[in-house]
Amino acid sequence: MSDVLYDSPTEFLHEVAEKKGECVAQSVIPRDDGSYVVACSCEQWEVIASGRVEGLDLARRHTHSI
Repeated sequence: MSDVLYDSPTEFLHEVAEKKGECVAQSVIPRDDGSYVVACSCEQWEVIASGRVEGLDLARRHTHSI
């Protein structure tokens, strides 16, 4: 599975805004301490992961895509 954004950033953000509260976008953002904040556009889920791969795995589990 690839981690590629196919829509333009503007199209993507419009879709997220239109589907507020739904699990349409997840983010894995690095922190200064080497961990990652992992969150979902549903605004009801946010965790800290020790690495990028773990963060992506947690996001996929949250959306039931694995």
